[in-house]
Amino acid sequence: MSLLRKVMLERRKHIPNRPELNRKIYENFFRIMPEDTKRVFIYVSVGTEADTRMIIETLFERGITVAIPKSYGVQMDFFEVRTLEGLKKTQSGVLEPALDPDLTIEEEIASRALYPDQPADLMILPGVVYDERGGRIGYGLGFYDRYLENRPCYKIALGYEDQVMRDPLPLKKDDVLINMLITDAGIRTFDR
Repeated sequence: MSLLRKVMLERRKHIPNRPELNRKIYENFFRIMPEDTKRVFIYVSVGTEADTRMIIETLFERGITVAIPKSYGVQMDFFEVRTLEGLKKTQSGVLEPALDPDLTIEEEIASRALYPDQPADLMILPGVVYDERGGRIGYGLGFYDRYLENRPCYKIALGYEDQVMRDPLPLKKDDVLINMLITDAGIRTFDR
């Protein structure tokens, strides 16, 4: 699977017309987002990922609660943010919520993490490659698979059409399947 991941990351680097494709993904996302959405758990895109920043800014404007993931060790939690300002860049370049230096991780999670008291209406997952059945391969660290193991929510992946494989992906039994894939070419839903 690491070879497939490597090939798809290289392919994604060379996708042309990225701003136009990002605009189509943005439009497709807001076309399907339910009116009563209150909380969206979403990552901040980096590098060649499909842009989530436009989506996040619009969610802020609409008064929807936005939660961004923060990883620590092999775990991850989502913390509410009201602006993209003040996020901290990790060594791998990912933007995460800054934590209070006077609190331990456990205290921070207990006071600020949104789940289970406020679960996501929509969970937006990053990915490297997708298939036509709702399969998704991420970056290989398993953060979302572990986080979503016992946390039910509606899972949406965003990506470019060039990231979609026609053949089923070689998934492991603990890989989380998505409910919807939104690309520049349209929207695919998967029965779950």
